[in-house]
Amino acid sequence: MVFTFSQGLLVTRKAPELIVPERPTPREVKQISDIDDQESLRFQIPLLFFYKNDPSPSMQGRDPVKVIREAISKALVFYYPLAGRLKEGYNRKLMVECNAEGVLFIEADANFTLEQLGDDIQPPCPYLNRLIYDVPGSEGILGCPLLLIQRIHLRFNHTMCDAFGLVQFLKAIEDMARGERSPTLFPIWQRQILNARNPPQVTCIHHEYDEVNTNEVPSDNMAHKSFYFSLKGIKALRNQLPFHLKNCSTFELLLAFLWKCRTIALKLQPEEIAKVCCIVNVRGKRYKMDIPPGYYGNGRRIKFSTRGNFIVSDLRNVGLGDVDFGWGKPIYAGTAGAVAVISFFTKYQNKNGEPGILVPICLPQSAMERLQEELKGFMIQGSMEDLCNINQTQIFSKL
Repeated sequence: MVFTFSQGLLVTRKAPELIVPERPTPREVKQISDIDDQESLRFQIPLLFFYKNDPSPSMQGRDPVKVIREAISKALVFYYPLAGRLKEGYNRKLMVECNAEGVLFIEADANFTLEQLGDDIQPPCPYLNRLIYDVPGSEGILGCPLLLIQRIHLRFNHTMCDAFGLVQFLKAIEDMARGERSPTLFPIWQRQILNARNPPQVTCIHHEYDEVNTNEVPSDNMAHKSFYFSLKGIKALRNQLPFHLKNCSTFELLLAFLWKCRTIALKLQPEEIAKVCCIVNVRGKRYKMDIPPGYYGNGRRIKFSTRGNFIVSDLRNVGLGDVDFGWGKPIYAGTAGAVAVISFFTKYQNKNGEPGILVPICLPQSAMERLQEELKGFMIQGSMEDLCNINQTQIFSKL
């Protein structure tokens, strides 16, 4: 299939195929954790990876499609649940049927360079629907492939893994592409470690999960935009903080700033509650969860309860930008855009090579226009004077 989408730019796609594990793998049914089984994770999330053609000496003259296809097949031997299919059991509990049916793979070629796309590679990419093929019947949760991979694009079922787990699998593909016989980090399933007690025990009250009667944000006429924050702009924003807050993290700084501007843009009623939720990785020693290295399931908890909700996931240190199959690291690696009320912080270099943070946001069109007005001064100049103009609307905290 050949698609023309702008000034003679062509994308040629071959028929979708299923890549199965290179060797026979166990046929079994695996339980996923209660964290994986959240209703809010029953969706597929698209990621974009844009690479320059900068092969390492060992990859000179080799076909990247052939190399990556074979590497996926080898990696699936170790990550064989990803080649299976989800099914529902009692009380809609999800489980994985490890049947080695495989992951979807699409070979595609383009007659243009990344330089010709310019800043259009950042989300929301205006050419996404032309660059990426949405295979009919693959968008579901049950009985569908858990991964779809197309040269510059990957879509994964969020019930199976989070961003850290996905990067772990991609690094395994990288290992196989470079000729390793096994992944550097061996995968661990052990989903039971993040299950609730049996029977469940309530040890404290979490008011952050209380249901609040409110109107939902309308889902029609939604606008997707990304906002770029340069290091200079972030510094200017920090200069506006009171002295006792100047040592806050960059994540906290941008989160608070965007939360305020977004809440103003939504025009909530004075008595309505606008929540912010930060998605936190519980791996490592900090949270004492005893999650073993190699665990690739979901390790976070979120819930949607109010229309003012703003949910943010920081992907800057997940490792998406370090995935190198032998042709260099990506110049952009991250989500294809915001997912409903969820935004992502991603490392990004603008066209001048200046490092910064890219944040995609999805809002109703009218609210997006108001958000742009709130951010306008900061986004254009990033100066202290412009930031002062933003602080004209008062929002009172209930903390």
